[in-house]
This record gives sequence, structure tokens and C-alpha cells, in this order.
Amino acid sequence: MPHPIPLFRPLATPADLAGLESALAPGASPGRMRRLLETTVAEIVRRPFGVGVGSPGAAVEVALRALGVGPGDEVIVPALGAVEAADAVVRVHATPVFADVDPRSLGLSAATAEPLVRERTRALVAITMLGDAGGLEDLARLCTKHEIPMLEDASDALGGTLGGYPAGRYGRIALVALTDDRVAPASGATVLVTHDDQLAARSRAFRSPYDTADSNEVERVGVDCPLDEFRAAVALPRLSRLEAAHEARRRLADVYLRHLAGQPDLILPSPRGDGGACWPRFCVRLSDRFSRYDRDEILQGLRRHEIHASEGPVAVPNLPRHGPRIGHANGSFPVAERAADRSVCLPFFEGLSEREVDLVCQTLDLMLQRNTFRRD
Repeated sequence: MPHPIPLFRPLATPADLAGLESALAPGASPGRMRRLLETTVAEIVRRPFGVGVGSPGAAVEVALRALGVGPGDEVIVPALGAVEAADAVVRVHATPVFADVDPRSLGLSAATAEPLVRERTRALVAITMLGDAGGLEDLARLCTKHEIPMLEDASDALGGTLGGYPAGRYGRIALVALTDDRVAPASGATVLVTHDDQLAARSRAFRSPYDTADSNEVERVGVDCPLDEFRAAVALPRLSRLEAAHEARRRLADVYLRHLAGQPDLILPSPRGDGGACWPRFCVRLSDRFSRYDRDEILQGLRRHEIHASEGPVAVPNLPRHGPRIGHANGSFPVAERAADRSVCLPFFEGLSEREVDLVCQTLDLMLQRNTFRRD
């Protein structure tokens, strides 16, 4: 292979460098880039208030504290890929209650979440896993029915719509994390968005408790994780290219799907949304005749060929810091566990060529064949 193929590679342009230069300019107003990013993300999801936070995990904690979640409370969390959310629930001294996920969207569904709603339930976390916004409407109705707020993680579906509404508009509060594997990468810069002015004000206070006149209420429990100007400056030009980035990724996903459609051992992604799917990553699942050991062996084979693939989202309840402390054991969340054990994220970023996709698919097919021959 002429050169390694990375898992992702953020596309840098002169506009990104110009944004950084603007943030570094003498006399630049403190917080100007952050405020502009807050406004920009809020406009994309059609909400009036945005609050910039320094990391996705801190943003979840800020939102939970702003919603009043605390000791003795329970928060329903997806069993797949919600590590930061579960960690944040523990940090506010509440209990994460895990729900298995939908086998198609790999996100939380109303059918799996509703049986877990109890007297102590204070919030529900919904994630647009791998860009699939399916199920958000039903989850929003469920939360309205039981009068609990929904915290929506719309990071994977930013710029996408469902039922005519943008992802990020369904929860009482939502977060958009711009991590480097997503469509508008900015090293984890995160924005909370909401319609509720009081909730936005509380989020700002918890984010930076020493920067607010109302800090007496929250200064001892504030997260103190503001968003810096430099990542905000990088995020802004990348958000201005959001639709072009989506189109490039849709074309790239179509190439992958054409190459892999005839492979019987793969379950291919099919994220739902209006006006075109969102593709933060290209993550395939191996059929049930493969084990986690087989998946790891296939990943090692891809890496030996200098293709930087990775495992997909993890089953959160099986992590030592979560499952054992609340009595969960392997086998409690079959859909999430099967997906976590058999998922493979393939290289996916603007600038990946069709020739490189062809090499990835050929190598993946070879690894699948070798694994089958070894077992047979």
C-alpha cells in the first residue's frame, strides 16, 4: 500500500487558519468567538439559546445540573455508546439506568426506555447514534407523557432533520459536540442549545460559576469548563462548510455501500433523516456468526495493511466503572452488547479517495475470508 489510510483526518483550509488568526489578533474581544459559535450552532438547530462548554462530558454534566438532577435521582441512558453521559450522571451523584437500544438505529427507543421510567427518574438521555435520528419523536412524546426532560445528544446528526425539525431540537436541552471524528471537527468544542432562557442561564452558571453574578448558588458544584476561543475559531469556518461536508460524506458512503452491498457477513448502516442521511462515521457490523475475538482479529489484520480501522461504540454497562457498581452483568443488554462486540469503524473523512475505499473494502473482504477459513 503506498501510504497508510487513517481512520479520520480533519480537512484544514485557509479559512480555518484565518479564524485562528482572528482569535489571536491584538485587541480581540474576550469571548467573541465563543459567543459567535454559540449563536451559529443555535441557528443551525433553530433554537434561541446556545451555551459553549469545553468538552462533551462536561456539557452533559452542566445540562444535568441545570436540570436539577442530583443525589438519589435516576437518569435513563442508552446502553450503547453513552460513556460520557453515564460518567456525568455518576458525577452529579445520580444513578444511570441503562436501556437496551433499537437494533436498527442503535439508539434509545421509547419501547426500551418506557419500562424503566420510575418515581425517581429525573431525565432521559437520547443519542443520534451514528447519525440516525430515528426514534427522537417517540422519545420526545414519551418524556412529555411522563413529564421528564430529555437531554438530546445531536452531535452525530448535526445539520440533519427528522419530521421537518433539525436534530438538536427535540430535547428540552440538547448538545452538539464537535469532536475530530465528526463532520465539523473542532477538538471537542461543545455547545448546549435550548428554548428555555432560565435553563440556558443555569447552564452558563454551572459552566463558569466564577464568571456570573449569581455564582453563590452554584460555585461549589460548578463544572468550570468554559469553551476556549481557539477551538471556537476553528469550529466556525468548518460549520460554514457543513452542508458541503455532508454532501461529500454522502457520496463517500455511497461508494462504500456499493462495494460492500454483496458481502453477506456485514450489516451495513442506514441512518434515517429527511433530505439525506448524516454520516459522522462509516461503521459496519459483523453478522452474529462472528465473535468479539473474530472482530478484533479482523481489526488487527486491517491495521497490518496500514488501514486504521477501529472498534465501534462500546456497551457502557459492561465497563468496570458502571456495570458492577449497579448490578449489571454481561448479557443484560443483548442488542447493545452484540453491536459493541461486532462493530468496525472504517476510514471515513472528506478527502478519502474512491481508490482508497476500494483498498479498504478489498482488505476487509480478505480478512473476513481468512477468519472464515481459520474457523472452518
